[in-house]
Amino acid sequence: TGTTFSLFGQIVLLVLFQVGALGLMTVTTMVYFLAGKRITLSERMIIREMWNEFDLSGMVKLVLKVIRVTLIAELAGVLLLAIRFVPMFGLKGVYYSVFHAVSAFSSAGFDLMGREFSPYCSMAPFASDPLVLLTLIALVFLGGLGFWAITYIFSISRIRERRGLSRYTRLVLAANLVLTVLGLIAVYAAELGNDKTLGAMGAGEAALNGFFQALTPRTGGFSTISQGALLPVTKFAMILLMFIGASPASTGGGIKTTTAAVVALYAFSGSLGRRDITLRDRRVSPGTVQRAIVVALTGFVLVKAASMALMEIES
Repeated sequence: TGTTFSLFGQIVLLVLFQVGALGLMTVTTMVYFLAGKRITLSERMIIREMWNEFDLSGMVKLVLKVIRVTLIAELAGVLLLAIRFVPMFGLKGVYYSVFHAVSAFSSAGFDLMGREFSPYCSMAPFASDPLVLLTLIALVFLGGLGFWAITYIFSISRIRERRGLSRYTRLVLAANLVLTVLGLIAVYAAELGNDKTLGAMGAGEAALNGFFQALTPRTGGFSTISQGALLPVTKFAMILLMFIGASPASTGGGIKTTTAAVVALYAFSGSLGRRDITLRDRRVSPGTVQRAIVVALTGFVLVKAASMALMEIES
């Protein structure tokens, strides 16, 4: 990106990242709100469908909450990245901090480091920098966690009333944690003996980069090690992570972590001879299970068809 696009092109991409992360209707609602215009019923219904809400009331408050969460997360990322980028790149480091913070939170995965180091290097120059990598990891994780989960976890009223997490939030957190741990185990175990990737690093650096590489395929897109040098088993694990993707109402794609969780629980329950799926003593409706299976199968068929088409075109 840094070697291909002009400054104007980079700014256009930055705006597109942000609009894509928030959603077009969210941005439209914000513009209407700032202009003092009334949000129509049809627009509220579109927002409701976009965020999968059942109630039309409070749609504008929901949109403003989403925007507030986004700005706070990205501003925190900018400040942390600026600690490293400003001393390295001067005033340009401020722009780099903004670009990479937005790119990470919005699950875009575009970077500008090819202009400063070598083309297509992504974040490899910072492979030994915990500040940069952990900041990007936090932004990618929050962006992929979903606005519902984030707003509920950090809800001031919930904290004041000392209410526990909702079932949905627990499911999202558990699914993300399990996928991250499994991804870390797969990447670390496979690549630790690969001298072209993690094998050339010290123990701490290898663990940090393994963590980074396990998290970013699902939603982030950044890398600190050569993707071409990865072993086939690692690439297969990354394909699965990319297919699952992020959580609902997040900035990432994929079939969603909750869909994968429901399908996995359905398979596990079936293997035990159980007909129903329960989450903390609450039964998951057959309709929800059916939708999850349909989404997973449809995604698999589309990926398979696209892969076969690419193989035919490239052969």
